[in-house]
Amino acid sequence: MNKIIMPLTLGTSDEIKKGIKDIVNQLEKNNYAISLNGKATRLFGKKIPDVYKRKGIVIFSKPSYRYPNGELKSVIVINPKYRILKRGKYKFKILLK
Repeated sequence: MNKIIMPLTLGTSDEIKKGIKDIVNQLEKNNYAISLNGKATRLFGKKIPDVYKRKGIVIFSKPSYRYPNGELKSVIVINPKYRILKRGKYKFKILLK
């Protein structure tokens, strides 16, 4: 489970790149991230290996409230036993503390 995760694909737009960068920065700093960028959150979630999701290391909330402008707030949480180690703007590893 000591894998470098790169949550971008070829042709990712600048808006989504900025959203993913914000998510990674928040996760590194707080062990949780709050995002209003649904496209960035979906792409981030697709690129996280399933083993991290099944074991409860990375937990994604399901948005239940839609803001008047159409945005959904998503929360991503890293288990407190783990931390994120950045390996560039977008790349990171999930390590045991």
